[in-house]
Amino acid sequence: MKLLSYFTWSILTLLILTTACEKQGAADWTYSTDDTMADLAFDDLYNAMSGESNDHSNLRACANLTLSSTTFPITVTADFSASTGCGDGRVRSGVITAVYSGRWNATGTTVTITTTDYTVNGYSISGTDVIENIGVVNGNPTFRSTVTNGEVTTPDGDVILRDAVKEYTWIEGSGTPLDITDDVWQLTGTANGTTRNGNAYTAEITTPVVKANSCNWVQQGVVEVQPAGGGILRTIDYGPNTCDATAKVTYGLWSMDITMN
Repeated sequence: MKLLSYFTWSILTLLILTTACEKQGAADWTYSTDDTMADLAFDDLYNAMSGESNDHSNLRACANLTLSSTTFPITVTADFSASTGCGDGRVRSGVITAVYSGRWNATGTTVTITTTDYTVNGYSISGTDVIENIGVVNGNPTFRSTVTNGEVTTPDGDVILRDAVKEYTWIEGSGTPLDITDDVWQLTGTANGTTRNGNAYTAEITTPVVKANSCNWVQQGVVEVQPAGGGILRTIDYGPNTCDATAKVTYGLWSMDITMN
């Protein structure tokens, strides 16, 4: 499967939102920033192994890959201990382990991904991500990702916790598996987590997120983040399916446009 990669974009968004937070004084934007960071960090982890499954990955050039056997279930281990970069602007270290129950593109296959001392650009990522091929839904190949005990630790030592269930629907480009430039993905799902400040929240994609490989930014979709026990809803709106770098962030009665570059 060919998938988008969001991690660098997520850090850019985090920096923009953090600046907005500082300008708003007491407004707590960590609900939005921390959910975004954790969400996109696990998207990147998913991307690394799913791309490797379909020969559209740079992992072979920057990680020592080993296979446990040639019959399923197969354990693939990617060791980045000697990596200096994967050609995608990210420096990885540690180990990703993926256990495949069958061929990636076969309906019913599950891939269980775990990490050991794994970092991307200094951000530590741990937890379990189970990917399931749920087959063709409404004419489109669809995959479900279930993240449990997810944890992202920033270079400053801040810890963000996350559990999530998302569906990745391949809405364009599945008929040309050797050409990644025409791929378009639609994402839906929910999550819950705890911010770096220890505050619990839930998150939901209320309008499906759309991302084309031909565009550097998310083009469409709305994500709502709700503090546990009530509080002011946070909303990130990526726009009306146009390829531009603008998104709107709303906190109560206040909103602003942000630039994702």
